[in-house]
Amino acid sequence: MVIPTFGAGQDLPFLSWKTAKHVSSAFAGATTDAHGSIGEKPTYTLWTVTGRIYIRTVFGVCGTGLAGTGEAQVGTATNTVLFLAATEAVNIDVDEVWADAADPIDKAAVLDALSPQWYVSNGEDIIETTTSTDITSGQMDYFMVWAPAEEGATIVSSGALS
Repeated sequence: MVIPTFGAGQDLPFLSWKTAKHVSSAFAGATTDAHGSIGEKPTYTLWTVTGRIYIRTVFGVCGTGLAGTGEAQVGTATNTVLFLAATEAVNIDVDEVWADAADPIDKAAVLDALSPQWYVSNGEDIIETTTSTDITSGQMDYFMVWAPAEEGATIVSSGALS
């Protein structure tokens, strides 16, 4: 299969872009094997991917300021920082948009991040991983702008720890 390439600002007009939202559970890293813990289950699945999809952007909007000295990152099992590089929880405050490893931005600036960027294949679920130490509290909603690259490709909001 030939995978089309695209650069910043280019659109793929034959794709049907969709927006998905995942409302995450609250971080509770001080509890063993809870969301935000670096224990035996530091991975939190945001979306389960079936088929092949293109992803234009993934970003988080902080609902409750994060606390703890841990870092969060978002990617896939084979590249855990594919979408959002490791960022210290204490640097993400309520109503900020987490769109990359730089300082979180306000909601109006998120449109600058909307250029097509990634191709994800069947079974490469979108995950959030807690690294270094626990994220003890806070809550983040995640958004993804995506398009199916083949008939039948889907994503499903998950929330499973692994």
